[in-house]
Amino acid sequence: MVVCSGRCHREADEDREEQETDTRNYKHFGWQWELGKKEQRPREKELRRVDKYESEFKAWLIRHEILREPWNWDAYPLWYLWNQLSNQFLAERQDEDRQGRLAL
Repeated sequence: MVVCSGRCHREADEDREEQETDTRNYKHFGWQWELGKKEQRPREKELRRVDKYESEFKAWLIRHEILREPWNWDAYPLWYLWNQLSNQFLAERQDEDRQGRLAL
């Protein structure tokens, strides 16, 4: 089979390798792997997502009284909070998008 060597296939290969690594680690370490993963700096692709939603995520953190100024970004960088709370943030964001579309 011939495929291009472009960005889309490279990213798909990286995603597959990451999933395989996570699966192996989960089988070996169990639930502790999931907890430990939240403490680690995310991979490059996830850091790009953090950058994409940075201002919106910070506003969400303040609105939910999770983030208070002044925040110690050295002790708790934004990616740390993203690891802990991104699923909730993205779910609420998706609900708000749906409600906004229904209101139109």
